[in-house]
Amino acid sequence: MLVSGGCADEDAKQAVADAGSARDITTDTATLQDSEDSIPSTKPLQPVISAVSPSEGDSGGLYQVSIRGQFLGAAVGVSFGGSQGLDLQVLSDTELTVTAPPRPPGVVDIVVLSNGRPEATAQAAFRYQSAVTLASLSPKAGPASGGTQVTISGQGFDSTTQFAFGTRIATNAVVVDDQTAVVTTPPGSGQV
Repeated sequence: MLVSGGCADEDAKQAVADAGSARDITTDTATLQDSEDSIPSTKPLQPVISAVSPSEGDSGGLYQVSIRGQFLGAAVGVSFGGSQGLDLQVLSDTELTVTAPPRPPGVVDIVVLSNGRPEATAQAAFRYQSAVTLASLSPKAGPASGGTQVTISGQGFDSTTQFAFGTRIATNAVVVDDQTAVVTTPPGSGQV
């Protein structure tokens, strides 16, 4: 029994020593867990789109669009309403350029796809307008002093459409519908 008691005493001493060590380990673990909260996250950074310029263009596409934001450096693609943008150029972690793809008229989301990061979405960020085409105008000539009322026929006219004769902007433009506008010619000479 003495041996057994001796072992018990030794075991008890060891248990107390282990308990002390365990307490220290537990304290150290808690300290590590607390300090882990302050360690920067290893999760991929969430890209953010803050600006799109221009924010509209004609439905024919094929013009450059600049996208600014944060954490864009890993971008591998940009979509405009599900249509893949062309010629992506990552300029920095805060800016990229892409060529807008052709799309039907309407407002679309822009989505930046990245390698190893979540995608960034800018909802209703880009407006495709009907491509403006000119079919005819009447009359086809007027005085050099300007002031002639001209009816223009075509497609894609809206309240933002501007009309020019040569390098001079027409005045008093009234868009009747998306195919008809009436404007007043500016002063000028020669054929334009």
